[in-house]
Amino acid sequence: MSGLSTAEAQSGIETPTAYRQSPFLPAPPHLETVQDRLPPDPVVLDPASLFPAPANEGMGPGEFGGNLVLVRDPYARVDVPALALRENLLSAPAWDPGDPRPNILTRWHVHPDRRHFRLELRTGLRWSDGVPVTTRDVAFAFNDLWLDPEMNFLGMPNVIRAGGDGNGTPVSLRIQDDVVFYLDFDEPYGGFVRALTELHPAGYTDFLKPAHHLADFHPDYATVADLRSRMQTSGTKYAWELLQAADCQPPELGQDACTGFPGLQPWIQTEVEPDGTVRLERNPWYFKVDPAGRQLPYIDTLAVLPPADPQPPSPTAAPGADLATPADGWHRRTDYLALGELGRHGIRILESAQDPVALHLNHTGKGERWQALVAMPDFGRALPLAINRPGLAAALSLPDAGTVHDSEAANRLLDGMGLTERTEQGMRMGPSRQTAALTLAYATEESGLHRIAERIVGDLAAVGLDVSAEPLPSRLLTIRMHSNQLQMSLGPSGGPGWTTGTAQDHLPNGATGRQWQLWHDSDGSLGTEPPIPILELYELASVLASVLPSDQAARQARARLGPINEEQSLILPLTPEAGQLVVFATGLGNLARGGPVEAAMAAAELFHWTESGDEAAPRQ
Repeated sequence: MSGLSTAEAQSGIETPTAYRQSPFLPAPPHLETVQDRLPPDPVVLDPASLFPAPANEGMGPGEFGGNLVLVRDPYARVDVPALALRENLLSAPAWDPGDPRPNILTRWHVHPDRRHFRLELRTGLRWSDGVPVTTRDVAFAFNDLWLDPEMNFLGMPNVIRAGGDGNGTPVSLRIQDDVVFYLDFDEPYGGFVRALTELHPAGYTDFLKPAHHLADFHPDYATVADLRSRMQTSGTKYAWELLQAADCQPPELGQDACTGFPGLQPWIQTEVEPDGTVRLERNPWYFKVDPAGRQLPYIDTLAVLPPADPQPPSPTAAPGADLATPADGWHRRTDYLALGELGRHGIRILESAQDPVALHLNHTGKGERWQALVAMPDFGRALPLAINRPGLAAALSLPDAGTVHDSEAANRLLDGMGLTERTEQGMRMGPSRQTAALTLAYATEESGLHRIAERIVGDLAAVGLDVSAEPLPSRLLTIRMHSNQLQMSLGPSGGPGWTTGTAQDHLPNGATGRQWQLWHDSDGSLGTEPPIPILELYELASVLASVLPSDQAARQARARLGPINEEQSLILPLTPEAGQLVVFATGLGNLARGGPVEAAMAAAELFHWTESGDEAAPRQ
């Protein structure tokens, strides 16, 4: 076989000859020695070389100890606890799937046809309860869950279907021995490499399940009497339901099934307190060390606080949290920067894949007047000129992105569309001589959007567009999206993305073209066939799925996504790329100073407490 073949990347880091464990863990004979718990070739992470300069400034070896307090924020765009607990088959330190590194897998090979993948597990890897990780765990995930129609009642992940498409043919699994297995697809799927890295939010759990634990909840392995007893205890009625309830993916914090559930992540859930606080302790069998031989993570325990309030956190919310990516950081930046000047917290702005706010136009939305407007290209060109985007950025203390506010040019475009007649109030009338009344929906939970919506309504009224703001609970907003009831809406834009991302953020959805989305997802049996430029977006998505993230064809396809989206006015960015604001306790070490925020949070096993700032080390 030829093609991409990657073995263990050395990166100039030598494997230590001796190892140390945290004093938090019991010594032998109560626990095997750290040398016996680690695989023969553990992953060696050097904090200083994991991130490129200058993001790695001040990063280096840490010492054991302390507790890290995180918070679950349902409104945050970066889920810090989930990222801290995520482990993937391969690693993409800079969030670049085009340059994957070994992690749970030590070797992988992609056939030139991009359909066949040979994958090799790290020898000596153990679950957090000490049981070896083998291809039996792979076989359980695929044969006993995803590919078993009686057990995958809730469906299977799209990433294990051809092309990563929900309509694609499911993968075929071949087992060679205890560590080597093959995944075969019926069409080219080079983009599958991306799903093996940290960019896949489910981590390893789509590919590996602790078979020794979950077999007790599966009808092919457990006795009928045991299954009935467990169903009665869990309140489940069906075998598939019992298995789903017993399974736990590391990001799923707080579920009873997750306490003590065997995992591969740095910390394991040990307790859920009555107030919802989740306690986690270091995984004794974690497979990573630093160059000095210290078994990671440095920090011994985590406490993950429940949301402090149904509203998004403010600078004073969630007291005691050591690290957060506040949902309101993009529009309350000056408040947070002032907080940082007090010296009790550090403030850092890292790269984000999203623009904070964009205007989404539903090109297939209901209503003749709306469809007549949105079908005209000049309508999409007029809106960003009419909205005072420079003023909006200034009001939010965001950098000037060089946008232009030109209401006269917007008026000329709207006049050229034939919208010249106006009501006594100055509002333009549509082709049927009725006021072209429009709606602008947004989620009420997204703090800051109300103020922005008011500004947009005023700016558009100045050019004769009658727009009403429509604040909706996020659940109702989602229902409106799926039922094709939106016209214009506010939300983040994933358009900037990472240079090695997918096309997903550029494709039509409930906010930009629900009927086009239905047409594509149903192979043309539902919805409305899109115009040629939108069909090109889907073709580019197919290219990205079929080729490797590092291929020239992938780079060319990604380069076309943004321009097409802009030309078709699906998503109109309103604010510049603001980055993600991070608030952290000043004694927290090894938090990257640059690069993608997700990459910084996913390296949580390297966090440690220092003596700098107001925080003493270790934290208790």
